[in-house]
Amino acid sequence: LTPKITAGLDPLGKLSLSQSPYRDRDRMVADCTFRAIRDAVADRISEVSAARTPDDFGHLLAALSPKVRSTAPEHFSAAIAALREVAPLRRLIDLHAGSAAADDVAEQLDHLIFEGFIAATPLSALRHLPRYLQAAQQRLDALPGGADRDAQGLRSIDRVIEHWNSRLTKVPAARRDAVNDEAQWMVEELRVGLFAQRLGTAYPVSEKRVIKAIDALR
Repeated sequence: LTPKITAGLDPLGKLSLSQSPYRDRDRMVADCTFRAIRDAVADRISEVSAARTPDDFGHLLAALSPKVRSTAPEHFSAAIAALREVAPLRRLIDLHAGSAAADDVAEQLDHLIFEGFIAATPLSALRHLPRYLQAAQQRLDALPGGADRDAQGLRSIDRVIEHWNSRLTKVPAARRDAVNDEAQWMVEELRVGLFAQRLGTAYPVSEKRVIKAIDALR
């Protein structure tokens, strides 16, 4: 799949690969393919569970392959769009090194872009990563003049994360990973709402709304 997926890369896309956390392009494509397979299997979980014979698995493979071939490039394109935002964000982190905001954004970046991030991120969330990273850029661009506002926003984020961690202790072990993932994307939307409102959020957010939504996770 590597040649097919990477064939349409423009010069900026190729340059963005320099910010990839993967050791090489093949590993990045493999992660896209793995996530596409995982999602395709999840969509047909009843058929996967019922498969018993070689013929069953053959039919299943024939059904899954077109879906994987069509969606793996979508994961790759979404990841490239996110990687385009990494270099300018790193420059801003370095520019404001030592500030609480830069430290927080550096940690945020590490949680969003890492080796394996494509397989770990649903396509719906992967497509939002550029906006999350752009919001982080706008946040740092507002410094130092917006330092007081930033500190207030950071306190709000910290309170939500503290509540999130507390909520996880009350969730059944089998559901913790799923709840953790859902809460993470809520916090990312809250970051946009607090630090880069002009970019817009996927849905209405506030500290109170996110805490209430986290409480509703089961």
